[in-house]
Amino acid sequence: MPVASHTAGQDGFDMGAWLPGFLRSAAFFYALRLALSGSLALYCAYFLQLQNPSSALVTTIIVASPMRGAILSKSLWRFLGTILGCVASIMAVALFVQSPLLYLSAFAVWTGCCSYISNLLRYFRAYSAALAGYTIALIGFGDVLAHPDTIFSVALDRLSVVSLGIVCSALVTMLLQPATSENKLQADSMQSLRDLSELLTMVRDGASEEKILDTRRRLLFRIASYDQAVEFGAAESSEVARRANAFRQLFGLMTSVTASSMRIGERLQALSADPQTAEAAARLRRILSNLIQHIPDNVQELRHLVAASSHMHVELRHFANHTQCLKSLGLVNLLDDAARQLRMMARLADPRVQKIRRVRLPLWRDHVTALRSGLRAFLAAELLGLFWIYTEWPSGGSAIVMTAIIVALAATGDNPSGMMKAFLQGTLIASVLSFVLVYGILVHMDGFPLLLMAYMPIVILCGYMQASGRNPALAMSIMLFYAVLSPIANPIHYNLTGFLNSVFSSIIGALAANIAFMILVPPSFEMSIRLATLSLWRGVSDAARKKMPASNLTWEYPQYQKLMRISARLPPAGPERRRIGRGSAALVLTGREIFKIRHAIEHGIVPVSARPAVQRLLAVLRRQPQRAAEFADHACREVVAAGVHDPQLLRTAASLAELHLLLLEGGRQVSQS
Repeated sequence: MPVASHTAGQDGFDMGAWLPGFLRSAAFFYALRLALSGSLALYCAYFLQLQNPSSALVTTIIVASPMRGAILSKSLWRFLGTILGCVASIMAVALFVQSPLLYLSAFAVWTGCCSYISNLLRYFRAYSAALAGYTIALIGFGDVLAHPDTIFSVALDRLSVVSLGIVCSALVTMLLQPATSENKLQADSMQSLRDLSELLTMVRDGASEEKILDTRRRLLFRIASYDQAVEFGAAESSEVARRANAFRQLFGLMTSVTASSMRIGERLQALSADPQTAEAAARLRRILSNLIQHIPDNVQELRHLVAASSHMHVELRHFANHTQCLKSLGLVNLLDDAARQLRMMARLADPRVQKIRRVRLPLWRDHVTALRSGLRAFLAAELLGLFWIYTEWPSGGSAIVMTAIIVALAATGDNPSGMMKAFLQGTLIASVLSFVLVYGILVHMDGFPLLLMAYMPIVILCGYMQASGRNPALAMSIMLFYAVLSPIANPIHYNLTGFLNSVFSSIIGALAANIAFMILVPPSFEMSIRLATLSLWRGVSDAARKKMPASNLTWEYPQYQKLMRISARLPPAGPERRRIGRGSAALVLTGREIFKIRHAIEHGIVPVSARPAVQRLLAVLRRQPQRAAEFADHACREVVAAGVHDPQLLRTAASLAELHLLLLEGGRQVSQS
């Protein structure tokens, strides 16, 4: 993640103004912190005479992040994943080391299971599961195979160097990296409200569909990134941890309003184009304008948004009491939802509000994609292991380690294919750099200071690239494999043949990992979109079938995760993105209308004469939501016939009409996917 630039002091005088721009940037200071923590970890590992000092350095590289909370969070989960991997290694050696095939199969099954679990988790929990999977290869595919009695000491050494790297990284972070997550999250909240105000202004003014869709897409992706900021901020700030659920509710509600903004604009334009409803459209546009004017620029003005949204609710109710036009009432429902959500946002974004009701926000877990990832990891480890056994390749263990690392880590990212290419490129570049370092520089040097002078420039350069957003995946892979391939042992042994064998096996392992992704079980964006869409339909069924949640956000939150998955897999622009995006967003919005209809049934708003039609609709939604559109239309007609002069009942009819349109759009999207 790119970091902000370094700025001058408050008095306008910058003591480093004479330095080049990149030396004064926050990205460069991040790279220096990374080099410092790596140097400290390497020195301590040498001082404690640990067998693999480079593993401590690797740990500092892996847990490094421009965000302080991310370092603390990843350090914790790396430690837990290492412990689990060490325990699994000891168990595997104790049970299967006498039978190479069983040992290899146990490793492959364990790696596959961990890869499956990592795909069901998020952020560094996912990394912890992936780490537990390939730690068994790091520990169990070396000298342990020839000397299984050393497994405890090898596992303990692995845990020691990882713990040392974590401690050194955390120490440098706490001393030199300020805690900024709380202020940044608050600023992000206010910025998102301003962006939402801009989007609603475009909707009110009738901007082009392409412009609104592009603005909405950028806002949705920005909001989605804030969830990660909440996760990491909670690791460094008790205040963020206390408000974590409130922040997630806030960003979920922002997603909800953003997703429904297009429909608000379409309803306004349709009403304005009809002479019979043009006056109603103008009045509703004025009501929306008043709300937009009160979306604040700072925390102190949030109370004005609460008052404005409450006033808007009263105005909309008064408007609904004096119209029988379902199209107008449909827009009233959409605007009333937006007003209610903005009122809740104002309370959630205000740090002065202490009592916030917690809302359960479940995560969506894509088990099919996770199973494919687990199968890919299992096949890659098993097939390469069989090749190693039957060819008796001396360096085959190193290739398996490299394959396990790359397959496990790439599967946890949003763009596994891109990460695979970056890992392969990073392995090739790191191989050349490590050869130059060891046999071109270190052979002529002696002492730890000279070692750091020779080694750390590459770390600083790659750290700067990573923090400034210049191909961060490639920069990370170069740093990682540069540390892995450079034989910085205790002491350093210069064995050119062994080094070349290690480099060759690492390249073969990286190639095998790419083959596993391209041939064995290739990732499929089309399948991912189809699975997420079908899951959206199941969500529609759940909204009609399961117990009504205390908050609509409990149902909507996982649906928005599916919507984000679909958006991330679609091309950046074009008719396909517009069609699938609109249909998926329509399915997400169905739950809101279903809950309104169920509420009307449970509270006796729907009269007895119309209740059978509405109940048939809900029954079809529970079993076959794809066929429910015609039932929604029929139920709407029945409700209108039963209560022409009942404003509350007519608003329920408007919800049924909206549900009919939403199901039609969602159905078209599914049928063409």
